[in-house]
Amino acid sequence: MNGILDYIAQETNGKNYKSFKFCFDSIKIPEIIYDDKREIKVKRYGETDKIQKPKSLEKLSKDIVGKEPLFKYFLDGSRRTYKVDDIAYDKKLYPIIAGQIGVGICVRETTDDFKAYKNSIYLVLSLPNRANAKTQNDKLFYNNLTKKVNNLKILNNKGINITNILPYDDSPLKGSDKYEDKGIAKIQDEMIALEKKAVFELVKDKRLNQNTFFRHRDIGHFFGHFLDILKMIPPYIVVCKITNTIY
Repeated sequence: MNGILDYIAQETNGKNYKSFKFCFDSIKIPEIIYDDKREIKVKRYGETDKIQKPKSLEKLSKDIVGKEPLFKYFLDGSRRTYKVDDIAYDKKLYPIIAGQIGVGICVRETTDDFKAYKNSIYLVLSLPNRANAKTQNDKLFYNNLTKKVNNLKILNNKGINITNILPYDDSPLKGSDKYEDKGIAKIQDEMIALEKKAVFELVKDKRLNQNTFFRHRDIGHFFGHFLDILKMIPPYIVVCKITNTIY
């Protein structure tokens, strides 16, 4: 890892230090506070049945018993984060955070058959935003930096590929804020983006339809970001644990 970090420091005009390295999951995990707490205003509801009184589902439940499972795909993502070094810009230290992200989908063809459908592993790094002092285009800069890092012999020899380098906000801290938390939040956002990508691929491959639903392990956590992909998914396949309602 030191060779990679030395190269990043050189490419970004920074100075890295051989700081103590640790996994955030082995210590008290900082609470991630997002700046985009949006109030979700629902303009349309997916229910086609506008009933106002309780409705018996006994007949429907009996019809479902014995048929193929309605919930066929199950998705979950996880991430583990590590502080791997400190890097200095303008005589100020910032942490470099590395992340391992996993996104997995299981499939249930029958009630007795439950197996892995697709598992994807991603490696990412999170750097302070001021690492880019060369261009106004952050996306272009970090994409190019990622390509350069992946061309390093030390990575090629070990068959390792960095998926993305993510810039975190390095503006002056307020209160109890920490740059470590900001780096972890970027990795968390990347995990959610990769989960959404996995759902999109299920839709694109026509794996989801009115008889085949998907279930996210923590739809309550996922729901705030879920609106971004509703436009590409037929309304009848979205399952919301919050209301226990099928849309």
